[in-house]
Amino acid sequence: MIILVSKSDGEQSTDEVIDWLFFKNQEHTRINGSDFLEGCFSVTLAKGFKKYNIHNNRNIENLFNVKRNRGSLWFRRWYDGTVNLSKKNLFNFGSKKKDAIDTSVILNDHMKNERRVISDWILCHLQKNNRSLNRCGFKQINKLDILEQAAGLGLDIPETIVTNSKSELIRFFKTHKRIVTKAMSDGIAINVKGGTGNAMMYTEEVTLDFINKLSQQFGVSLFQSLLEKEFELRIFYLNCKFYAMAIFSQSNTKTMIDFRRYDYNKFNRWVPFILPKKVEKKLEKLLCYVPHWSRVE
Repeated sequence: MIILVSKSDGEQSTDEVIDWLFFKNQEHTRINGSDFLEGCFSVTLAKGFKKYNIHNNRNIENLFNVKRNRGSLWFRRWYDGTVNLSKKNLFNFGSKKKDAIDTSVILNDHMKNERRVISDWILCHLQKNNRSLNRCGFKQINKLDILEQAAGLGLDIPETIVTNSKSELIRFFKTHKRIVTKAMSDGIAINVKGGTGNAMMYTEEVTLDFINKLSQQFGVSLFQSLLEKEFELRIFYLNCKFYAMAIFSQSNTKTMIDFRRYDYNKFNRWVPFILPKKVEKKLEKLLCYVPHWSRVE
């Protein structure tokens, strides 16, 4: 039995792994963190007995018995505990709009904390499994920490500034001429009304015209000098071995800044790439504390 722990249905990478499991006739179960938000579930505890159940006729008894059943587990990611109370309509917030908003924020925080307790408990059980690809409930990677460590190991990094000051951003722009912004944490996808798809967060180039429209103080954001590239690399690291891929995205204006803005009419060329040994050694030091597998960009 193989158990896959993912964030939600529709995650392409997880779906493709499952396609291979079907092709190989491998018995498997998929657990989504979103099941805690979008559907009913229950955890039952008693003396000598525990059960986790998602109320769509799936009783996932193997969740607690991966090791005993000689199974394997792939922990890809987990949900963040966010709850949309207005969508769920779980509470009556009263007639005043301001009171409703204040109450909604407080209850959202409380519901998030409540779900975090059950989430931590489940991840603690999965953590005990020693037949796992990736550590369950792994520490969130801090982008600033990784940049600092990479520079300390002699790897080239783009100059980076985190600021909420328009004047500081203007100085940074004048120094580098071309800059980009990206999320410091995991990006999000926002559902577009009307079912037309999702609005994704990408790496974006920032122009002086855009900066001039900002207020003197804005939300804390990360900016980096734009690197002119010949190609970009995506590197997968598994069991002390690197698997690198070169993506030729620079000649297409749609994918030049962020190749994830896929051009379905003219796909980028992707080819295997062999990393220089000196780069591999530096990356190994950078990834030494990351459990089992990682990805480098």
